[in-house]
Amino acid sequence: MTPQQFIDAALWFPEAVGTEPFGPGTLVYKVAGTMFALLGERNREGSRS
Repeated sequence: MTPQQFIDAALWFPEAVGTEPFGPGTLVYKVAGTMFALLGERNREGSRS
């Protein structure tokens, strides 16, 4: 799964939002205020670690 596919899947859920509460570089995805996924900058660059 590419980083963009991950982002698209995370935002597919109704009321899903992506924020950066920890500062630039870490995207947090929430539904109804509850976090369900994180995507760090290393993962967005295509790293598998």
